[in-house]
Amino acid sequence: MAADWNNFWKEDWAQTRDRFRAWWAHTGLIVNVLAHRGTSLGSGPNTQAPFYYLQSGLDTHVAVENADAITAAWVGFAVVFFGTIAKRKVEAIYISNWFYGALIIVVAMLHIVNSLALPVTLGKSYSLFAGAQDAVVQWWYGHNAGGFLLTGGFLGMLYYFLPKQAEQPIWSYRLSILAFWAFVYTYIWAGPHHLHYHAIPEWLQSLGMVMSLLLLAPSGATLVNGIMTVSGAAKKLKTDPALKFIVLALAFYGLATFE
Repeated sequence: MAADWNNFWKEDWAQTRDRFRAWWAHTGLIVNVLAHRGTSLGSGPNTQAPFYYLQSGLDTHVAVENADAITAAWVGFAVVFFGTIAKRKVEAIYISNWFYGALIIVVAMLHIVNSLALPVTLGKSYSLFAGAQDAVVQWWYGHNAGGFLLTGGFLGMLYYFLPKQAEQPIWSYRLSILAFWAFVYTYIWAGPHHLHYHAIPEWLQSLGMVMSLLLLAPSGATLVNGIMTVSGAAKKLKTDPALKFIVLALAFYGLATFE
């Protein structure tokens, strides 16, 4: 009896606790979006900043004010994710988890920096950045928040579901590692391509352009890796609708990056 009780606390309770954290994080995020975001944006005032329109104390000014539901949700997500990684029984970390780990860390970093503000009243605050500096920070945030959240999340799912659905091992794991590091190191610098011919330093515009071109490396590596992986399951590709959609998403990812 004592052994069963100890096993519950070591295993069952740990799983229940992690599930509760995940549920709480997602519920907090949904409530925050529907209540705070809807109320704030519906009333009219906003920051006019790309993908970061809220200006009131309802938003997360992490360095100045208390964290709100979206920050709490992200922290809960990070605790569950990295806690699971820490308890893994297999030494190697699969490439999908690399992408999701980067997604969590980079989006948190972007949100903290972009949230730096000076509160004036409960419902009003001003960004610490202004002018050209503000434009650079906003598009550093806007480009990478969407990029790491959507593209990073997609690549993590792709590297998991494609070989699983095709019932084939990933064609080149080394190529997937190359794609990951190329994605992380180039995507984070590509934000200034939104500000060509604006009042920011020319070297910064050039850096954004060069890094945007270098993004062909991670997308090309992933495209080749995915095509070669599914080439060993040509017969299943004809009959499996899920695999067809995955390959279609892979193709459009490559085309969108090239565009």
